[in-house]
Amino acid sequence: MYKEKIENLAKQARKLDPYFELVNSKKLFWELKDELNEAIEELNNDNNSIELASEMWDIFWVFLLLTNKLEEEWKIDIEKVYEKIYKKMSSRKSFLEEDRKVTANEAKEIWNKAKRLEWYSEDRMWNEQRVKCD
Repeated sequence: MYKEKIENLAKQARKLDPYFELVNSKKLFWELKDELNEAIEELNNDNNSIELASEMWDIFWVFLLLTNKLEEEWKIDIEKVYEKIYKKMSSRKSFLEEDRKVTANEAKEIWNKAKRLEWYSEDRMWNEQRVKCD
């Protein structure tokens, strides 16, 4: 229920918030880094779960603004990002799709096998060769 509301707020910020108009993606990356550092400080302060929760909200909000800004700047297509995340994680953690509990060693083996397949795929090899030639 709140997921959609939060996503809608971020979309509204994209259209209506003057801060969103003024900030660029580079600045938002730095803000995200700062928020992560603040959350780490709160995590290390064991008795302050209220502040940690607040920092997590800040991280998530800045992340949403950042993805919206990157999309506005034509640097990403968020649907393609979601697609890539889904394909990558469903491959590297295939047991999740299978609704199957695995051991830590099994999870590591599945992850490493998927990474090897990604590394040696023709697309990856082509991109690596192209980079070397440029």
